Amino acid sequence: MKSNIFSRASRLFVTMTCLILFVLISPLFGQGPKQNIKIQIPMPDGINLEADFFRSSEEKASPVILIRTPYGKQQHSADGEFFAKHGYNVIIQDTRGKWKSEGDFFPFINEQKDGMATLDWITKQDWCNGQIGMWGSSYLSFSALILGSSHHPALISIFAISGWLGGSKMISPGGAFHLQLSLPWMLYEATQKT
Repeated sequence: MKSNIFSRASRLFVTMTCLILFVLISPLFGQGPKQNIKIQIPMPDGINLEADFFRSSEEKASPVILIRTPYGKQQHSADGEFFAKHGYNVIIQDTRGKWKSEGDFFPFINEQKDGMATLDWITKQDWCNGQIGMWGSSYLSFSALILGSSHHPALISIFAISGWLGGSKMISPGGAFHLQLSLPWMLYEATQKT
């Protein structure tokens, strides 16, 4: 009989301890994003670029992280959730002509003007505190770095994991077109619309 009472008491103690620890520790891990909604961001030429919006749990305007990708914004949903959980509003945008965005995709050609239009659109939103950072690797990094020279007043940070701006040395080393590097990527990307 004593062991049965002891085991009930120990189970209750363990349960209460876990509950108290959960209540005390959970705020350290932030709250989840309030929403993940699809939005259309208009470009000056009438084309709409689709983005996923992850809103932080903050009620006030917050900094924004912008990720622009030709590889499908859905691949970065976990990134959006992570950053939103830590107090940032996040826009993950399909570049022109890719996936859910309108228009035609011409690699590297529209990234600066579309990126500038997107920055301008974000700064007009009531959930943006006027501070925008960009994040990404490869083409996502290029999409961020090309805006670095724009001196957009809201773009305060770029975290480029890998990428380049002047890719001519890589695409055409010594002046010759690097077919083995460029052609497979272009052919693959041409098939990746939706």
